[in-house]
Amino acid sequence: KRAEERKQESLLALEMNMANAKLSYAVAMAVKRGKPNGEVEEGIAAYEAARKKYLQFLDNIAFNHLTEK
Repeated sequence: KRAEERKQESLLALEMNMANAKLSYAVAMAVKRGKPNGEVEEGIAAYEAARKKYLQFLDNIAFNHLTEK
């Protein structure tokens, strides 16, 4: 069970890292061009979606550990 939890956490952390990279790239391109071109909004959406999944995972883990006997 713990191995599966670690696997799931690793996949979610990877998703967070990719969303963060997407957002960083979008901001860098906006700075380079002097204006955003839609990438920033996509990066923000990717980050928010990944963050929501990760926080849900943490909530589930905490709930499961608190309710275990």
